[in-house]
Order: sequence, then C-alpha cells, then structure tokens
Amino acid sequence: MPTSKSNSLAPSEYLHDLIKSARPFLRENLESVDKSLPKLLSILRSASAGECWHRLGTFHDHLYHVYRILKLWKAPDSVCLFGLLHSVYSNSYHDLAIFDPVKDREIVRNHVGDVAERLIPLQQEACEQKGDLGVCWFEGTDLVRRVRRVSRSLFPFV
Repeated sequence: MPTSKSNSLAPSEYLHDLIKSARPFLRENLESVDKSLPKLLSILRSASAGECWHRLGTFHDHLYHVYRILKLWKAPDSVCLFGLLHSVYSNSYHDLAIFDPVKDREIVRNHVGDVAERLIPLQQEACEQKGDLGVCWFEGTDLVRRVRRVSRSLFPFV
C-alpha cells in the first residue's frame, strides 16, 4: 500500500506507488493485501452476502469494494476490516443482516478483531436514512450528540 510519504512524491512517483498498491487487487492476489482477506470473503459468501442484491451488484461485492477503497486510501487495518463488514448486522436502510447482531458478535469479533467489530453496530446506530437518500445525514447538535455517544462507546476509559 502507498505510504504516508506518498503525498510528498512527484506525480509520476505517486502514480507508480498507487499502481503498486492496486496491483494485488487487480491480480486478485488478496493474500498479499491481508492474509485473512480470502478467508473473510469466503465467510461472507457462505453467509449469503453473494446472494443479496445491493445497489449495482451483490452485497458481497459492495462490502469488498468498501474494503478495497479504504485499503487504497491507507486506512488502518481495523478500519478496513470494519469497512468489509460495515453493515453485516443490517442498518436503517438495508435489511441485509447476514450476521445476528446479538448472537454472532463474538464470531465476527474473532475474525476481524475487537476494534473493527465494535465499529459495525456503531455505524448502524449513527446512520439513519433521510428520505430516499441512502446516506448518513446529520445536522448540528444531532451530529455532536451521535459522535459523543459513539466516542464514549469506543473509548469508555477516556
């Protein structure tokens, strides 16, 4: 993946670094991205994510594409893993729960770690559908309230 020094590279060097980061995805050499990624994608398929339609493809495709974008953006691994499973417990505008948010949390946590798993229900809680928009939408004090609640849940020791 590109390093934090990528921003200081000349445009041609940055492009080379970006292509190098994308190459494992383009070649489907996913183990070189993350050794657990092929297994996680297999788990998503076996949980029916490939059988559910979501926007322009399957739910599995959507989850994988979110992971890939986050990885190419150099997000921390726990955030990338969160992106891979960000709405597997369902959310307010897609009823695609492929894991039970009560019974399966420990199973999910064992696959992606505590930080990534704790973000999944918080994303569901923080996002609400506004009309026909399939996006998270916040205004003023509501945003502040939600960020504080999520922060307390993630970092109760602070």
